[in-house]
Amino acid sequence: MAFLVLFFALVTAATVDTQSEGAPTNDEAQPSSACRYDLAIRTSNAARSWNDFEFDTQKPGGPMWYNSRGCYVQAVEAARDYLATGPLLKTRLASALVV
Repeated sequence: MAFLVLFFALVTAATVDTQSEGAPTNDEAQPSSACRYDLAIRTSNAARSWNDFEFDTQKPGGPMWYNSRGCYVQAVEAARDYLATGPLLKTRLASALVV
């Protein structure tokens, strides 16, 4: 649980500090059609395991996949959606109801 809180804090900080050194400027960042984040990708992400979602750079839709293409905003959106609606939340809610 602490890992998820730390991850969410880092994701939130990444959206706030977009002008730090190393972050691309508007001239450098050239989003393309690879940056598309829609309902189909969101739905497929919700069914993925944590390791598959977070670390796979080959399957479209995960934060690392978007990051490798320079789609930083979509990477954050995907991470936020996964944490809010993915299987980790469902597992936590199910265990809370059992108590």
